[in-house]
Amino acid sequence: MKRINSKKELPKSFDLKKYDAMYSMSDKDLFRQLCWRWEYLTEKNEGFPDYGLHYGACYPPNPNYGDPFNEIDMGEYSEDHMYAHKTKPKILSLSHGGGIRAVSRFDISEMARLNSEAGYWKGNSLVISKDDDISSLFPKDDGMLWAVMSEPVSLINKSLDQLYIAIDLDSPDEALIHYFSKLLISWRKELGKGNPPKAIGGSWDIIKRKILDYRVIPMIDLISWAMASGNKITNNILAASVFPDGERGSYEITQTIKPFIDKLMRPDSLDKINRELNGLAIFNE
Repeated sequence: MKRINSKKELPKSFDLKKYDAMYSMSDKDLFRQLCWRWEYLTEKNEGFPDYGLHYGACYPPNPNYGDPFNEIDMGEYSEDHMYAHKTKPKILSLSHGGGIRAVSRFDISEMARLNSEAGYWKGNSLVISKDDDISSLFPKDDGMLWAVMSEPVSLINKSLDQLYIAIDLDSPDEALIHYFSKLLISWRKELGKGNPPKAIGGSWDIIKRKILDYRVIPMIDLISWAMASGNKITNNILAASVFPDGERGSYEITQTIKPFIDKLMRPDSLDKINRELNGLAIFNE
């Protein structure tokens, strides 16, 4: 990893003037810019590491995530999408939200590539899919079949960072809600997870002011470029690049701005802001 110690080592595509437009954006457009950048804060865009720096404040719509307000037809942007050349059939889907979604083929496919790291069948495939495989693995009825097949997949491979659950929708809502709320406490304890951090606090007006004052969007684009290109930008260089007139220094980036970005760009925080901008009820913080 190369350490960036000079502004001259930043890509030529970076120009702080490209971000002037964020100060005149509507609330929804500014929020769109945050949502469409989420992917490249979590996944390396190795094919185009300075993607955000190239476009500045006016990042093109990301068809992966669509429009959070369902006001933009994403079809016209499909040529820029990596799957634009493929057929796009109507996708079967179920409602989701708040960290709850249906298990998909992607999930099953990921499980099928993994081996068990714990449990009775440690070191073997996590998924045992065919009856003939089962009979060859467990030729005698000594209780091992039930022990292996009933193990929760979330306990036998740590790379599965989600808890996969099945819900019997024939059960009364009251019972499901009652047990789910109690099981959440048990599941987190059994999986060694603490209580999740709270979503970002404050109203959108307060959050927006910080986004602009902290120049969050150019900061995100520089961080994304560094991650995708295998570089590390020192906080001194971040401060000199994003705040060239010395408005904020490296200490503030470390103690205030980066923690704010980390909390802001979490899915629960983006969902909270989305609900506020859509005029939907927000859970008590």
